[in-house]
This record gives sequence, structure tokens and C-alpha cells, in this order.
Amino acid sequence: NAEYMGGRRVADMMGSEEQSKMKQRSRAKKPFFAMLFVAIGLVFCMAIYSAFHTGPRLQSTPNLLVAYDETDHLPYVGNGYLATIVESDTIHIAGFYSGSGIAADDASHRAAIPSCFNPMVHNAKRSACALAIEKGTYSCFSEFKSVSINQTIFAHRDNRHLLVHALTMQNEGPTSVTLQIQRDEKIDCFSSDDLHFSSVSEENGDIFVLVSNAEPEREKDPLTWVAYAFTNVTQQVTIPSNTSVELVFHFYAKTNLPNDGSSNKYRLMSEVKNEYKNIRQQKLLSLLDSHIDAWVTLWQSGIDIDHAVLAPIVNASLYAILSSVRKDWIWSLSPGSLSTSAYEGHVFWDCETWMFPTIAVLYPDIAQTLLQYRFDRVDEAAKKARSYKRRYKGYMFPWESSVTGMEVGPVAFPSGANEHHISGDIAFAIKQLYYLTRNEKWMREDAWDALHGICTFIESRVTYVKAESGHDDYYYSVIGVMGADEFADNVTDNAFTNGVFATALRFCSEVGSSLNLSISANWSIIADRLRFPLSKTSPVVHLEYENYKLYSKVKQADVVLLGFPLELPMENQLRQNDLNFYSTVTDPNGPAMTFSMHAISWLELKDTAKASADLLKSYRTVQGPFHVWVESLSGGANQFLTGAGGFLQIFTFGYTGMRLREDHLLFDPQLPPDSTRLSVRGIHYSGLKFDLIIYSSTVTLTLQQHHHNSNGKHVQQPVDINLCIYMEFPSDPVIVRESITISRSSFMVKICSKNSTHVVDKELKMQ
Repeated sequence: NAEYMGGRRVADMMGSEEQSKMKQRSRAKKPFFAMLFVAIGLVFCMAIYSAFHTGPRLQSTPNLLVAYDETDHLPYVGNGYLATIVESDTIHIAGFYSGSGIAADDASHRAAIPSCFNPMVHNAKRSACALAIEKGTYSCFSEFKSVSINQTIFAHRDNRHLLVHALTMQNEGPTSVTLQIQRDEKIDCFSSDDLHFSSVSEENGDIFVLVSNAEPEREKDPLTWVAYAFTNVTQQVTIPSNTSVELVFHFYAKTNLPNDGSSNKYRLMSEVKNEYKNIRQQKLLSLLDSHIDAWVTLWQSGIDIDHAVLAPIVNASLYAILSSVRKDWIWSLSPGSLSTSAYEGHVFWDCETWMFPTIAVLYPDIAQTLLQYRFDRVDEAAKKARSYKRRYKGYMFPWESSVTGMEVGPVAFPSGANEHHISGDIAFAIKQLYYLTRNEKWMREDAWDALHGICTFIESRVTYVKAESGHDDYYYSVIGVMGADEFADNVTDNAFTNGVFATALRFCSEVGSSLNLSISANWSIIADRLRFPLSKTSPVVHLEYENYKLYSKVKQADVVLLGFPLELPMENQLRQNDLNFYSTVTDPNGPAMTFSMHAISWLELKDTAKASADLLKSYRTVQGPFHVWVESLSGGANQFLTGAGGFLQIFTFGYTGMRLREDHLLFDPQLPPDSTRLSVRGIHYSGLKFDLIIYSSTVTLTLQQHHHNSNGKHVQQPVDINLCIYMEFPSDPVIVRESITISRSSFMVKICSKNSTHVVDKELKMQ
């Protein structure tokens, strides 16, 4: 019965939100509430099994995505260190690459580890599969004769080295049934072009493997070693009548990368063997509980919306991004997630521009890790800057990055040489995180070197141009670049490139002055005199670049990014003109994230009809019952996190109207169409954490008095500061101690001291 309970508990991973919340509330009241939680879970999963076998089919919810038919777009499970698309033949580890950084063929790419621990029950008939978003698990239900089978896989959120695949088989018939458990025989477990297999051994049904990448990124660099262990899948199981049997298969891996396993490959293998054997001794229930607890902690922040279509897409999008990142492993995000080798698993501007902003708002400690990936690779950025004919100064970050930070973009494409805006994109991400955290220590000790180097590069990259008018006027140009629109290469004064360069230079000057750090007097001058060509037609629009031919097709958002996220000053009419014009010339088969930015800008301009139309366009590429993002309507990268990141910004910045300022946050809340409630939970600001809930006529802000960071550490709100709301400018603040409800209109949030007198002890309603 104990084993049977543990197996049934696997199905509880598909349980409701309320069970998850009950788990969190009751943690301090064990053992009674712990036993009560398990009992409720058993009752719930019995209902699930009953529904599958005898009653109405289980229905999808915003946090439980159910599929009854086969789909080409399966989800993935990941924990930011390792990930795999369910039922696929590969596993990927963040930071494990193979191939030369300068090769024309077989260049540096994310290395694939064969996945041979996926069990299949021979001749079983599948009835349904479900992704439990809140709990990070994927389960499938099938039958063979009188045996009901539950298969569940999860990448353990707390133990980053571990993947678990569990089989629970319940024989409800009068006689014994024998099942044949096997793996996909088409998968070669011990052969891969990406790997050199150093050793393979078997002990009591467990397989231990030591591999290296086939080739390092730089010729003189050492190989990266991975030791991993997995459970041998092939076996035969006989299940007696009215009995349940549980089988648990594990995959456990470690690398010799910094801050992971031993640097010595033999000690690394020994570590993995010992730790894997300890894991094998743990009950499934224990592994599952710690995994779910870690996801419960993450979901203290998130986005809730009462909209049947939008809610599950929002949840699936945030789940997909979170499954590729973690606080305790310094790496970054690639467009195709950690679960694929799309775009070779490289890191692009996609992370800082599209995925990073929502992560910074909800999970600043994870956002800090994403930026640390860049900070750790500034030496290569300096080398790249000096590699050009003009021998630029400072840090010029690569367009495509993987292990070392050297440029690993394909030599056949010009983007690696000419998409210089990436350095400005990184500076802009630093600005966003700094405005949200106000962490001066982080800025001085970690971020400033990279930020200073970026602005030094920009200063050396621009070209001084004397105006042709004959006056003393002059401006600065950026010549020979590719902007965000990759249909246009080697152009002058690309709008987005110049915009993000100006934003970076202004921020460098601002933060350097405020913290008394060394800055160049030229930075603010260049920022004010960078050139943004305008059309000579009516209505006037920003030209995407000098000599842009009007109505030429563009690949994706470029000019419209000047309005948001860059917020460059311009008249509303010019911004409207840009949006109207570039929406007509943007490739409808372009990447998925473009129309998210259109929607946010239209919301700011109060054109809700156009915002709603672009909201619909923003998720057109979401596929299948598991809401998997695909790059474009014509295909492209699968698990496309760039699209997911752009889509999420519609809710964190679009409908909230949130804008980040040096010493405050601005909000101008609106509701999405056909919804009556939008909640953004766990907004982090200067050490405080609060929930924002938007209703049709009111807005509620509630402090999370006690919370955990995304690494599970308990955090209390600071004792010496308050969250203050300003409804009119200037005005006295209203202080939020617990919760406040105000009329739905624009407002400002600042940090103020405990000595302020306008105190709200519990709840204040301002109509």
C-alpha cells in the first residue's frame, strides 16, 4: 500500500491550484496537514483515473494542459541546467557545447546527449497526456489489458542534475498481467557526433557513462567532460491481480564546468556514481515533494488573467522560460530554449530584449544570473572590438555567443559582423534590472565594468559628421550595420541601433554621475546628436535607416522599438505614424514577437482597438494543446522563447502600463479585451515584493509580507522602507502596509521611509 500511495501521488502532479496552495500554507503545520494533503491528493487522482476510464474526459485548465490526440508540438521539461522535449531522443545541458567557434561547418553548437531512459510499455494504448504547469510535470495515461498505466516525467527543480521518469501500473483485473518495458530501439545510446565516449559501464541495471565534447570552441581549450548515469529501461514486469507496481527511472548528470562537478574526469565520474546511487534510494514521493515545493516557490510570482484563451498561453509561456533558467547556474537563454539545438543553442539579443524584461520584474535574482553570463565573458567582447579595422575600444559583445563569449555566428552570414546593437541591448537590460533593484553594490562590483565597456565601445563606434548646411551643426552616425530588421545589411543610421546606443550612453552618464564613477563627457553629447532620419513624405515616419526605400518589406520590429521598449522622446503623432506604416510593411511570416511591441505601443497611445488586433497577432504561432511557441507562421525554431517573452511583456508592461524610472515606477493600468481581472504577482521593486491586480474600475496593490526568492531562501520585507503610491503629481503619498485599493487610473509607486505619516494599516479604498 505504501508503494501504491506513492504511485498514485504521481498522478497528483496533475492536481489543482488549490492543492498546491494548501501545500504551501500547511508547510509549517506538519505532520497533520501534510497527511491531509496527501489524502486529498489520493482522492483527487482517483477521480482522474475514474474520469479517464469510466466518465467524462479531463478538461484543460489554465494550469493543466490536456491532449487526447497526438501532436507534433510536444512540451519540454527542464530546470535551467538540463532539459528534454518529452518523448524525444536527446537531453541538453546548459553550457555543454561541441564544435569550433570559427568553423564554417559543424561550428559550436549545443551538444546532444542521447536520451535512453524513456520507458515505453509495449502495445499499451494511450488515452491522454497532460502538462501540469504549476508543478513542472508531464504525465501520460495508457492501458494494456486490465492494467492502467501512468507515466510521468519531470526535471527536478531543486536538484538540477536530475531527471525522473516514473511508471505506475495498476492491475484492476482478476489475473496477473505481464508487461514488457522497453526503450526506443532506434536511439543509439552510445554514439553521437557531438561526443567522445570515454567509458560505459553497467552495475545492477544502472548505466554509467563518461563523455566529452567532440571539439572545444577554441583550439587550445580543454574538453568539457560530462559524467552521467541512467536506469536501464528494458525489463519485464508481472503485475498480480488488484496490485500496483511502481518503477522509477533516473537520469543524473554533472559536468566539469566551473561551479559544478570535479574538474578531474575520473573524480567527476565517481561523484556521479555516488550521488546517483543515493538518489536511487529516495522514494518517488520524496523526490516529487521537493520538486513541487521548488515550483511552488517560483509561482509566488506570475501572471493571472480571467480569459479562457489567454490564461493558458500566458502560463505556458512563463513555464517555458522558467524551465530554461535557474538562479544557481550562470547561463543565458537561447531562442529555442534549453530543450533544443535551434540556432545551435546560442545566446542572442533575444534574451536581453525579449525574454529578460519579464524575468527582471518577477525574478530579479534569475535576471542577475542572465547578465552575469555576459559579465563573465567581457574578455572576448574586448577582443572582438579590437578585431575590426578601426580597432574599436571597450566591449563589443558577439551577436551569437556560447561557451567562451567569442563570436560563433555562422561565417556565411553577416549578422555576426554587423549586428552591433547587441551591446546596447545588454546595456539596456542592465538599466532595467538596476531601476528595479536599486542595487548599488551590484552595479559597482558586477555590472559597471561591462556597462562602462559597452559605452566606451559605442563612443569609438560612432562617426562624427559635419552637417552639410554650412552651419556649425554636426551629428553622429553609425555606419555599416545590420539592425533588428535582418533584411537590411550594411546600412547607415539604423533606427533601432542608434536608439539603443543613445539609451545606453544616457544611462552610463546617469548612473556614473550618481555613483561617482568614471565616465566620458562625450557620452551624453553623442546620445543627443545621434541621427534618426525622417521621411520627406506625409505622414512623416522614421526611416528605418538612411536611404530606406518606403514600402520595402522589413523582417521584424525595428523602428517601432523606439517607442517601446526604448521610450525615445517623440511626438505621439510621429509614433502613431511609425506604427501604422511599419505594420503594413512587416513580413507577416516574420518572427513571432514583433506584434507584441505594436500592441504595447497602441495601449500607451490609448488605441485599444488596434492594441487588441495586435494582441491577437502576437500569439498566432502558438501550436497545439500544450501551447508550444513556433518562430513564425511558416515554421522555424520550435520552443521559441523569444515569442513567449515578447508576448509576456504585453501583460507585464502593456496592460499594467508599467514603466521603469530611476527612482519610481509608473503604472497606467488597463484590462485585456473580454476580461475582468488581470493580476501580476510578485513584482520586485527595491527589495519589496507586491501583487498588482487590475479590475474594471479599481486596482489593488498587496505586499507579499513574507516570501521566498527563486532559490527557495526565505526573505522578509525590509523593515525600514515602505511602498508609497502617488495618485497625482505632486501629492502626498499613500503608504501600503498590507493592501490598498484605488480607482483605476495612472499612478506612481516609490520607495519611502517608515517615517512618512500617510499610513494605510490594512486597506484603504480611494474612489
